[in-house]
Amino acid sequence: MRWRENRYQRKQLYDEVWAEPATTVAKRYGISSVALAKICRKLAVPLPPRGHWTLVELKKVGPRPPLPPFQGQETISVTRYVRDEKEQIEIDRILENEMNFSMPSSVPVAAALHKPHPLVEKIRAATKGSKPGEYGVIWGGRGELDLRVSPDCLGRALRIYDALIKAIEGLGWRAVIGGREDMETHVIIHGEKIQIGIDEQVRRTEHVLTPKEERKKARGSYFFSPRWDYHTTGELTLRIKGWGGNGLRKSCSDGKQGLLEDKIAGFLDILRKYAAQELVDRRERERAVAERAAEQARLAEIRARQEEEKRRIQQLEAEAGDWYKAERIRAFVNAAVHSGKRDAAWEEWALKHVARIDPLQRPVTQGEERR
Repeated sequence: MRWRENRYQRKQLYDEVWAEPATTVAKRYGISSVALAKICRKLAVPLPPRGHWTLVELKKVGPRPPLPPFQGQETISVTRYVRDEKEQIEIDRILENEMNFSMPSSVPVAAALHKPHPLVEKIRAATKGSKPGEYGVIWGGRGELDLRVSPDCLGRALRIYDALIKAIEGLGWRAVIGGREDMETHVIIHGEKIQIGIDEQVRRTEHVLTPKEERKKARGSYFFSPRWDYHTTGELTLRIKGWGGNGLRKSCSDGKQGLLEDKIAGFLDILRKYAAQELVDRRERERAVAERAAEQARLAEIRARQEEEKRRIQQLEAEAGDWYKAERIRAFVNAAVHSGKRDAAWEEWALKHVARIDPLQRPVTQGEERR
């Protein structure tokens, strides 16, 4: 994996998207056509309407609209992780072979909870009658699904969760609660643990003094006034949380293209692709760990051989020294006896001592080698 910086120049991008289909231009930048459309909106670059390229083939297309005036920055840079070709091939192989599940084309969400999944039933019971906190939302607690929604959206969020979890288990995957302080919701696919949650978008505005605060202010009384007021929007998002999934869409939300209820099947496919990327990354980490362990073992073996060679050299030099010493004593004993300075008894005693220090005469002990 490597970093890649894309530079988008407004005039150039305008020329590109009107010269070729968005999918072709997006592929050249290494992004999706959805991501390209977001960049164009940010730079106020008009895109060809639906059916434009069919009209081009029929030679019935009119003049393209001019590039409108723009007050913002003409060039923007976006840096992101890009997988190398080898990694992407492995991800595609896993999706084709190891994670080739029979994915549903749609996941219906019931109008009312009926026999809810135990995880859904648990949080429904726990949040019954709960009041929202500072941000206007109710939070799931310890051992409960990751949920942050207003009371008005609670029932809807629970029905979405129920449909999602039942679909997850229908694919042979698992939904579990765990993680930090037992407050994370995970989907487990082929051993890969993916954290998810449902949030309601909250907007903030500058705090407006309440009538009570206005009265205290008028009296000169002390009162605490928060900086922000928070407003729930009713817009829900189902998202993958945490790092990973570089370059992969990680959420589905209410929006112009439909409600979250209609996007659960798409989110399941996102989970599948995310799990494939996580599996590739985990195997790469395991391979790197195995390579490091093998390299460390190889270096340890080299060091052991070097230490053994050092020990043998030291032993050789020590034995050569002992042998040389024994030879000198043996020559002295022989000279002393022949000179008549020493008798036979002394010679016998001296030669026994020589035999003890001469490595060629003494018995081989542990740590010594007979060559």
